[in-house]
Amino acid sequence: MSMMPALAGAAGGTAPAPHVILIMGDSLSAAFGIQRSLGWVTLLEARLKAQGYDYTVVNASVSGETTSGGLTRLPAASSMARGWRSNCTCTLANSS
Repeated sequence: MSMMPALAGAAGGTAPAPHVILIMGDSLSAAFGIQRSLGWVTLLEARLKAQGYDYTVVNASVSGETTSGGLTRLPAASSMARGWRSNCTCTLANSS
């Protein structure tokens, strides 16, 4: 299990959205076993954009993540997300 997954949602070379939502979760949020483009986090960002909300959704989820593990990774992940924008909303999504 990677301590810091590749973060999705920040497209290289484009200006970041004024708002960032950081998602930290387990395999459901990481879209384990399916194409990442079909996972709920990607679908959330698409729906927000379709409804006119200018948000970047950063998926820092790790398959097999636990609440304890997520809390351990939270400072580094939120710091990375805040690097894109200072007004970052952090969401812990864990099904266990």
